[in-house]
Amino acid sequence: QLSELSIACNVYENFILQGMKFHSHVRKLNSGGQTDLLAPYLMKILLKSGSHFYQCAVKRCQKKGRKKSLFTMSYHICSWLSLHAFGKVLQKKQSRYKRLLKLIRNRLVAVQKRINSDDQMLLRDTVKDVEGSSVFNIKY
Repeated sequence: QLSELSIACNVYENFILQGMKFHSHVRKLNSGGQTDLLAPYLMKILLKSGSHFYQCAVKRCQKKGRKKSLFTMSYHICSWLSLHAFGKVLQKKQSRYKRLLKLIRNRLVAVQKRINSDDQMLLRDTVKDVEGSSVFNIKY
């Protein structure tokens, strides 16, 4: 069975890749470069993306006849990983996403308040472990 840290790292890497793909789509749709006017709409998309991932993971990990899912990550941890990963990716294109990054930071603070200290340590370890990952060598 996988450890909580391994699962969190896999989820975080998944969101990093989603963030890269998100940037590519936004860049193509908005060739003018500035996304400030779209920031609230894009934030809604990011939040739905994290929520959708969580719901799919819970459903997929449930076995027939089992009342408890094998996916035990809390919604708040998953949401934090999602927002942090998107923020990390979009930070590299800062000038294009200033307003969206501010919205992400504000939401991260709100979500982090709902996470206990043990889980905050898990999140810190997850980000630290993934930072050395080859996923960050991908050009986007």
